[in-house]
Amino acid sequence: MGIAHWITCLLLGATSIAAGEYRIEGFFQEHYGSDRVDIVTRFASRYLPYNPTIFAPIPHPHIRTHCAKLWPHSTLFEGTLPEGRIDFLWLEAAGEECALLDPFAHRIGEARVICTTISASKELISYLERRGFVLLSHWFHEGVTGDAVFVRSDLFLSAYFPSLQQPLAESYPPIHLERFFHKAPNKLAVHAIDNIDFIYMINLDERPEKYLLSAGSFAPHGIFPYRFSAVNGWKLSFEVFNAIGMQFARWLIPGRLMATVMRTAEGEIHPSHELIEESGTSYFGFGMSKGSIGIVLSHLSVLQDAYDSGFETIWVMEDDVYPTSNPWQIPCLIDKLDFIDPDWDILFTDTDTIDKQGRKVPCRALAVRPNMPMPSLESYLEQFYQVNAEFSRTGMRYGAYSMIIRRSGMEKILSHFKTYGIFLPYDMDYWLVPDLKMYTVNKEIVTTRSDALTDNSQPNYH
Repeated sequence: MGIAHWITCLLLGATSIAAGEYRIEGFFQEHYGSDRVDIVTRFASRYLPYNPTIFAPIPHPHIRTHCAKLWPHSTLFEGTLPEGRIDFLWLEAAGEECALLDPFAHRIGEARVICTTISASKELISYLERRGFVLLSHWFHEGVTGDAVFVRSDLFLSAYFPSLQQPLAESYPPIHLERFFHKAPNKLAVHAIDNIDFIYMINLDERPEKYLLSAGSFAPHGIFPYRFSAVNGWKLSFEVFNAIGMQFARWLIPGRLMATVMRTAEGEIHPSHELIEESGTSYFGFGMSKGSIGIVLSHLSVLQDAYDSGFETIWVMEDDVYPTSNPWQIPCLIDKLDFIDPDWDILFTDTDTIDKQGRKVPCRALAVRPNMPMPSLESYLEQFYQVNAEFSRTGMRYGAYSMIIRRSGMEKILSHFKTYGIFLPYDMDYWLVPDLKMYTVNKEIVTTRSDALTDNSQPNYH
């Protein structure tokens, strides 16, 4: 049984489901009706460089139109097979795809992504699986029409099931991230409470309404967070991106892991999804957005400012939080946690993060960093246990929107990123520090809004 077929059986099984007038099968069970541009953008682009080479065996006007819109720096070959690489193969053959592919079957494996906007037959799915492709998604109206996207299985595996077996360097050159940190001027005593030296609230200059809403929810309690001007990742220069990410080094095994790299064309910065294999290039985790990179720099800026200010304990908030009970419980809880464990690093003000529907989202999986020793998942899971009626230990969690951080925690997190660079989203990365001691309260005090606006994946403030 081929690896692509095995992956498909394992992940898909009988996953075809009804969604409105369409049925959906494949790894991604998302429904977009018949909007082909949205389908191709969302799925195909995840595995393509910013300037893909596209081959359409049968020319079609809408292929030309969509490619020019989706990938303005692409090269499109119609009818004639290019001599060089093929990144994206776009089929329009009305059920004759297999016959169309046979003459150049020996080169199909070069393609990263294959798309058809005619309903994919079982014959085509089987044909491509035998040649090393995984069905990402197939949206179709039974027997009539549909859209399907396939990805080469090695790219799929390196993006979603990457290997931890990377050789590691004995030492790393320091990454001077502090050059790109924001400062915090005019810090006043009004932004402190008992047992907490300073309270920061991270907020984009473009989102004053979010700060007013969140900070305003603390005002009735006599708590006034300092507005910290966030780093806007959407406005960073190419030079910054190329200086702060994980640098490819000769000791990494090239081609083992998919990642995102920033490329420039005609004065614009484009995320490009590529295998890690280019010396001197700065890489970020697969699908990492500019907005997410800005969030990492914002949190690190706060920690550096607090550390340089000599603070022992700080409260770091993002601008989408609100108190669910009296936040003046926190100073007393800090006293109690000091008695239980004087060496604690982080205390979260709720039990877990929540999704857009308000449901808890437990974190029980590691994201891979190929340039650092990765402790086992079990070593993190062993740190989950209830301490008493008020506290629990936690080994990992999503959400960095309300954290009480001790000076020891600031130092550990800053050292981690200055050693290894920025690679993953902040709340999937900082707790990879093996000896970081994290606790949560057992009863929610301050948490995030499930309906909060976000600019992580795109600058919605426009």
